[in-house]
Amino acid sequence: MQRFILTWLLGLIVILGFVVGVNIIIDPYGIVGSPRIDGLNRYKVAAVDWPRVTKPYLITRTDPATLVMGSSPADVGLDPSSAAWPADRRPVFNMAIDGSSPRAQLSFEQHGLAAAHPKLVVICLTLEDSLRFEDPALDDKTPKKEEFDDRMKATRSGAPNPDYAHGRFEDYLFAVASTRAFMDSLRTIAAQSDPSITYQSPQGYLHAAKFNVWAKTEGFHSLVTDKDERYVGIYLRWDKVSYFDIEPLLSMIDAARDHGAQVVVAILPNYADQMEIRRQAGVTDRFDAWKTRVTELVAEANQADDKDKVTLWDFNGFNRYTTETLPPEGNHVDELQWFWEPVHFRPELGSILIERMMGKGPDDIGVVLTPENLAADIAAFHEAQDKWVAAHPADVARIARMIADSRCSTDPSTCGKDIATATISTSAAETVGTPR
Repeated sequence: MQRFILTWLLGLIVILGFVVGVNIIIDPYGIVGSPRIDGLNRYKVAAVDWPRVTKPYLITRTDPATLVMGSSPADVGLDPSSAAWPADRRPVFNMAIDGSSPRAQLSFEQHGLAAAHPKLVVICLTLEDSLRFEDPALDDKTPKKEEFDDRMKATRSGAPNPDYAHGRFEDYLFAVASTRAFMDSLRTIAAQSDPSITYQSPQGYLHAAKFNVWAKTEGFHSLVTDKDERYVGIYLRWDKVSYFDIEPLLSMIDAARDHGAQVVVAILPNYADQMEIRRQAGVTDRFDAWKTRVTELVAEANQADDKDKVTLWDFNGFNRYTTETLPPEGNHVDELQWFWEPVHFRPELGSILIERMMGKGPDDIGVVLTPENLAADIAAFHEAQDKWVAAHPADVARIARMIADSRCSTDPSTCGKDIATATISTSAAETVGTPR
């Protein structure tokens, strides 16, 4: 009996040692820092599922000159290897986290500033990141501990994190000794020869080849309209509460400048469908309020005489990049040149945005926002949208049908009724209270 137990224990140790060895060599999440070897583990396909775990470790092995903050549009659209980044702004690390709110982005920024010494921080904003369905002031009254807090080198306030060592231990244990990591190691090995893989680079960038696969199998029409339907539901729901939370932006700016970094803030572009959904859902005025608050926060930061001025770029609007004709349903050949779908733009457009923020590039996208030109910018946006609505009746009707179907599914009394907002102009839309 004793011999059986010893044999069983020895076998268990051998198996565990094998699992740990494979996980250390393959390093499926990039946490351990094992060398990336072509054909074996270079492409971290499993890390795509765990950006809140992997990116905090990747940046500790990098000393970027530029740190990119934001959520998935920045993660997919702003490539650290783009030639648009000036030499003195490289290397670049993309710390954008899919699905992150401004409050979460502040935590990841504080970690990045504690782990590296960037000279430039680019803070990328979208309204979608800021949407809230309850009063954000509740978070200030009862702060909630996030699952990623323990792996941050610094707390949200910038102070050293007392739980950092414990958080790292748990992550390393998961990365080298868990069966999930072992399965992801095997998946990593198997995916190395797949030209269509989506993976995370050592610079934190999401190489989203999945969009190419989806475009070829489903077509760009399906890519766009599927995301349209999702945001129709989100905005119709948000219309009933209309909270947004962008206040952490000021703390993000202050934290970066306290570490000696220059700051650029960018409102990222949307495809025309997304802007039309907001209009027909009745929340365009709240987008204006959000943009106004962003401008106010940047202006407040710029009142500090002893700090470099923050530049606010607004790339959201109607132009040749955001108004491409959507290929017809069933067409799997024609593509959108600049967007994957309404909120995620392609890295080709990302390079143009980088050029603009760095003082170069074409001047047909983006404007530097200030309190002085904000009203004119908002008016120009509404005028451009009115022209787009008048020139694209089929697209307006397509989105109106989505709005009607979504409302009908939640409120049968609206079924069969026309959507008035499909035809009104943005400038004539009723103005409602400004949310904060």
